[in-house]
Amino acid sequence: VPMPKGIDIESSSDGDLGMGELLYRGARSYEYESLHIEWEKAMEIWLEEAQSKNTLRSGYAAHNISVACEILGMEELGRSWSEMSRKLLNY
Repeated sequence: VPMPKGIDIESSSDGDLGMGELLYRGARSYEYESLHIEWEKAMEIWLEEAQSKNTLRSGYAAHNISVACEILGMEELGRSWSEMSRKLLNY
């Protein structure tokens, strides 16, 4: 992600980060945490859908959960959900 125009990211002469860099990193951290929470909220919905008796619906939900797990750093769990999706969707 590029640094917004007008933000000075240079370090001060004593090696500390400039105010612009601190603000930018803080904003990026907040953005990351916000996205993380949104993926978790989506997973809650998909977990309910994954229990559907409709195989297509539960298969798509399982796929979405697998993607969310990968994004959130839970690769092994994501692979398990991916496998479940493949079985439900017959591919």
